[in-house]
Amino acid sequence: MPAREEETTDATAAMIRQLAPVCSACGTTIVGHKYSEVGSAFHRSNLVEIFTAIKAREWSRIRDIHEFDPMKDVAMAFAVAGPHEGGILLAVKNPFELYETDELYMAEVLSAQEMDELTAQVSGDAWKPL
Repeated sequence: MPAREEETTDATAAMIRQLAPVCSACGTTIVGHKYSEVGSAFHRSNLVEIFTAIKAREWSRIRDIHEFDPMKDVAMAFAVAGPHEGGILLAVKNPFELYETDELYMAEVLSAQEMDELTAQVSGDAWKPL
C-alpha cells in the first residue's frame, strides 16, 4: 500500500511540468529533474527586484524575497536541477483568479557555476521531484 505522501499530487510540480515540459539546459523531458521555490513576490517593488536579481544572477537577493497573498497574483521563481550540469530558473505568474492559468514569464538557462551558486542558497530538503 503506498504511503500517504505518494498518494498526494504536487500541484506545483504538475504546473512546472506543464509550463516547461522540456529542460532548456539538457533538452530532455523535465520529468526526473527536481525543483525548489527560491522566491516569490506580489508587490511591484519586489517584482522588479526579483526580475533584476535574476538577470544579475544575485541569488541571495531572490532568496530574501518571499511574500504571498492568496488574494493577489504572485510571481514565483523556481530553480530546476537535473542529472546534468547547470540548470534553469523559471519565473512563473501564479494568478489569484481561479480560472486564470499559470503563465511562464521567463526561463533562464544557468551554467554549472551559476547553478552551483544558486543551489548553495537552497537547503537540501527544499528540493522536490518533478
